[in-house]
Amino acid sequence: MILRRYLSKEILKTSSAVTVILLLVFLSNQLVRYLDRAAAGKLAGSALFKILLYQIPELLGLLLPLGLFLGIMLAFGRLHAESELTVCRASGVGPWRQFCAISPVVILALVLVIVINFWVAPISISKRRALLANLGYSSLLASILPGQFQEADDGRAIVYVKSITRDRRHMRELFVARASGNPVTWRVLSAAKATQHHDELSGINYIVASNGNRYVGNPGQRDYQLTHFGTYAEALGKVSATMASVGVKGLPTATLLGLLTSSPATLANQMKHLHYTRMSDFVLHLKAELAWRYSVPVSLLLLAMFAVVLSKVSARAGRYSKLFIAILIYTLYANMLFVGRSWLKNGVEPAWLGLWWIHVVFAVGVSIAWAHETRLLSQLGRAR
Repeated sequence: MILRRYLSKEILKTSSAVTVILLLVFLSNQLVRYLDRAAAGKLAGSALFKILLYQIPELLGLLLPLGLFLGIMLAFGRLHAESELTVCRASGVGPWRQFCAISPVVILALVLVIVINFWVAPISISKRRALLANLGYSSLLASILPGQFQEADDGRAIVYVKSITRDRRHMRELFVARASGNPVTWRVLSAAKATQHHDELSGINYIVASNGNRYVGNPGQRDYQLTHFGTYAEALGKVSATMASVGVKGLPTATLLGLLTSSPATLANQMKHLHYTRMSDFVLHLKAELAWRYSVPVSLLLLAMFAVVLSKVSARAGRYSKLFIAILIYTLYANMLFVGRSWLKNGVEPAWLGLWWIHVVFAVGVSIAWAHETRLLSQLGRAR
């Protein structure tokens, strides 16, 4: 009991610290990416916190197995380097009893990963995509800077306003230049006042201008059309169907299972809602997503078992001597899972095979490592 509390405390403390550090690193990377989009006027800065908040569950579901794996490696590596686990092994506490001692922490991490991947992460993904889809038509005014030229509609339009109200709804002295067609035709709009309007039915964004002029023509030619108007609506862009959809990742696990066992008519209806054009692709994506969700908990359990025997180091080598090997093994394992998921989506491998073959190969490696360690302990016991 004392050994279990001691080892569990060490693993919990180290794994939590590693997971938090990894989470902060990945969130910082995402923050830089979103800040770049916000600086370009493609994302409202006020929404950054919500976007990152919705991304935490998805990242935690991926990082918890790695955090536990590295936590066991670091904690057990230190205990081996300080000969504490060597004394335990001499007293009959082998790898299996050590794993049983830390099983409460492993079970806790396993339950968290299952809850996150099967329930929490899909909800957060759907909310984040819905937020991004909403920002797709509202971020132009939310992020526009008065007195500066900014891109819109994927770079096909340039927008400038002299001033904008605090509620981001009304503008003064608007200028919009938009290029389209081949040869390029420019449509230039200037107005004293303007407001933004979004058509919910079509998903198109409009700037409704008042009391201005509109110019249409080709560069280098004199046949420009000039129109003076009292009110005119200029389309700026359309919300992407992919962004507006929650996608397969955002579907609840119960919905995934229901779709895989539903009738073709139900599949066809949901397929159109998620903007898929081929039912075969839709079914493959559903199976790949379901396979991925159960793969993360399986990988956590295998990595925890492997870390117990891999963390054995000599006092001379030091606690970090096998850390590089551990990271290399994890990278190989994780990349194979990512590749396997991609193969499932593209129909490269049979759908019934799923990602189990990767786990089986890794489990064989873990079994060999455990057998080797157990055999060494048996030989040491007979030598005594």
